[in-house]
Amino acid sequence: MRNLGKLLVVFVLATALLLSSVAIAEEPLTVNLLLYGDESNRMRELKKNEFHQVALEQANVDLQISYVPWSEYPYGKVELMMASGEEFMCLSDLSPTVKFASKGYLADMAPYVDECCPDLAANTDWKANKKLGSIGDALYLLPVGYKPNEGENYVILARTDLMAEVGFDTLSSVADVENFYTACKELHPEMNGFGVFDINFLLPALDSGDVNVHFVDNAWLTCLDENSDDDKIYCFYETEWYKQVCEITRRWNEMGIISDQMLTNNSEVNAAFDNGLAMFRTGANDRMFEFQSLVSKSVPTATLRNFFIGDPEKHQLVSRGSYATAFNISAAVGDDPELLKAYLRVINLFQKNADLVNLWVYGVEGVDFTMTEDGRLERICTDTLIYDWLPVNVNFRTYPTWVTQDMIDIFNNWDGDQTVYTKSFGFLFDSTPVETEYTQLLAVESEYLAPITYGFKDYDENIDEALERLKKAGLDTYMAEYQRQFTEWMNSK
Repeated sequence: MRNLGKLLVVFVLATALLLSSVAIAEEPLTVNLLLYGDESNRMRELKKNEFHQVALEQANVDLQISYVPWSEYPYGKVELMMASGEEFMCLSDLSPTVKFASKGYLADMAPYVDECCPDLAANTDWKANKKLGSIGDALYLLPVGYKPNEGENYVILARTDLMAEVGFDTLSSVADVENFYTACKELHPEMNGFGVFDINFLLPALDSGDVNVHFVDNAWLTCLDENSDDDKIYCFYETEWYKQVCEITRRWNEMGIISDQMLTNNSEVNAAFDNGLAMFRTGANDRMFEFQSLVSKSVPTATLRNFFIGDPEKHQLVSRGSYATAFNISAAVGDDPELLKAYLRVINLFQKNADLVNLWVYGVEGVDFTMTEDGRLERICTDTLIYDWLPVNVNFRTYPTWVTQDMIDIFNNWDGDQTVYTKSFGFLFDSTPVETEYTQLLAVESEYLAPITYGFKDYDENIDEALERLKKAGLDTYMAEYQRQFTEWMNSK
């Protein structure tokens, strides 16, 4: 009996220790999500309550959300946080991922991503997304979202309500843009031409023959020809195509289509479109929803649509992926496998189902929004929560009541029968070997090229000095390294 009693005590103690260890293992781990922009009042409430509770219940995570200004994206405070070893995840893209990975700032998600992100895998182009975010066998960037995404930044998003006022139903050429601007300016002298302006959407309108010019990494320094099978990388500023762009932007600058504050107060110029005081901006398929929602707060009758400026037969729009955005996770998180899994489980929640997406973007049903009988969403609270473009997924998207069926049809059929990926899809340039040259080139680009690009200075009078400055900054060394890496990558496919 005495031995039986001892065995019983041992059993009880062992059971208690086992239960204790299970409880410790199941303690929720803290996940820090860093977002950009301004935190709204309603967001401040939801992140402490409903958002926190959902993450706790469905991912066993203590979710903490904080904000930094967009001016810190991607290399400001965020890079300092990574370098100092803080644990967090944030929105990112291809270029910063390569830089951060080369410095050892990022966690490798590859070992656990399939296990922890089953909904993300089921509801997105999983194979392409993992390819896009991988460097070798490591996965440093995790894309989320699933949408028709062809031609991002290669189209122009225009105010169709203003177009209708002056008798325009489409914009298909540079002349159309100029004529619309002139007519609209006479009727609305207070309006700006462009808000956000990238030169990408002008490329399909150029006289480039059978060449389909496309920027690599969404940067203007390097470009390629999507219609060729070769691996040639061009410095865009050295091409005839750049000269043609500058001839247009110089004219637009003189006309006032490009604001005279574009270089000195870009944030105010960009905000003009959001506030209903600009005619057009650089577009993408999903932006007609995103920006109509913003603009309609100031102009309830505003309507928006994307237009392709150029010949779609010669300059087919290409895609760099069907994702909406992507996440990096800091290297400090990767030191603890269980913590890394917790971060991945949170990312998975952004692509789980329609109910969760509605919660992230619109809030609580009955409090922040209501649903109509036909499945549309009517907002009660209009505060910005999680950005509506972050979890966009055609598999479970819910549209607000102001979205027309025509807009939905345009969005769903944007890519046509088949998405054509850029031939650089999955290529990530590592600038580490030419970091000094790259930094110097960016400085020259800002000081000497930007005034030409936006039409503040004449191309013919200033391009020679600008190119000379690029050469002195190390352009040839940089381009040689870029070409070497791209050729090596193309040959390995």
